[in-house]
Amino acid sequence: MTAPAYPDVFRGALLNAGSDPIGGEAGIYLPPAELFRRFQETKLVFATGEGDELNLRDDQISQASMRDWCVFNIEIRIARKVGHEPLDPRSLDQALDALEQPSAVDPGELARCSARVQRELASKLADAEAAIARGDGDGARAQLKAIDAQYGGLAAPAILDLDARIAARP
Repeated sequence: MTAPAYPDVFRGALLNAGSDPIGGEAGIYLPPAELFRRFQETKLVFATGEGDELNLRDDQISQASMRDWCVFNIEIRIARKVGHEPLDPRSLDQALDALEQPSAVDPGELARCSARVQRELASKLADAEAAIARGDGDGARAQLKAIDAQYGGLAAPAILDLDARIAARP
């Protein structure tokens, strides 16, 4: 099976006045591995008004989830004298300038972080595989559902394989 080719359309995103976390039920589900690797190289600029307390808090949660999932190319811009409203021209210019700056992702840090995520995923998949081996199909399915909720597209091929193995058992 050939992996889908994803066009190189976006190299960055400006998140204005709020953002969502990624990874799991509390956030946006992760895409397939290749597309997610490209997202990890994407520049994200968070630009929120200093008076927009709710979205500043949401931005912090989103930024923490990005770091947890090895998305490090983040710039944060706080728009002075702005609440929950579109950016004023000066703040928009500053945010767009930040978006245009070259990426500064440390390849070693990204590799270490990605390896951690892969180890965690492999451990959870091994637990599900052990449940299948001992004949606990219901327990294995519950584990697969939890893995899918947390890892989404990163785990999809393994989840499908293990689910097929559960279905093939007598």
